[in-house]
Amino acid sequence: MLDEDDHRYLGQRHDLFHIQEEAPGMVFWHARGFTLYRVLEEAVRRQMMRDSYREVRTPLLLRQAIWKASGHWDNFSSNTFRLQEDDHAAALKPVNCPGHMQIVARMAPSYRDLPLRIGELGMVHRDEPSGTLHGLFRLRQFTQDDGHIFYVEEQVEAEVVRFASALRDFHAGFGFRDMVVGFFPSRSSSFL
Repeated sequence: MLDEDDHRYLGQRHDLFHIQEEAPGMVFWHARGFTLYRVLEEAVRRQMMRDSYREVRTPLLLRQAIWKASGHWDNFSSNTFRLQEDDHAAALKPVNCPGHMQIVARMAPSYRDLPLRIGELGMVHRDEPSGTLHGLFRLRQFTQDDGHIFYVEEQVEAEVVRFASALRDFHAGFGFRDMVVGFFPSRSSSFL
């Protein structure tokens, strides 16, 4: 039995979403829940526009060469859904980063074009162990609000300050005012 404050209970009680055995770690968004989901997406998009991010979309399935180049194929294979496409190994994207790198490589920006900010609300898939799945907190399929900033060394401090300020402002818009942002390195494998 779920606690009445548990988001999984609230999701069922308010007809927002459900998760079932036949799609472990993947969410069935009901109409009411998907409306809330879209409100959050639009808030993220407005913030991206304010912060001069260019919104992009990258493929869900990429061949092995891209994942090898990024290191994901060798270092995070246990959390990657791999597929065979014709004679080519491929994977469902667990992160957006390599796709963003492909876009920037094609753009070939000059240092005068920097900082360059790109962002994506990209669906990702991670083959998380079944014992680690937990409601909306740990999933196998989710949308990752992901941004990358390309800049020269002299722009680092200004970009970090800009990002931290935007992060604080975004969360304050939802009533979260007392936030602590920190870096907590982990020894476990991570896509970050």
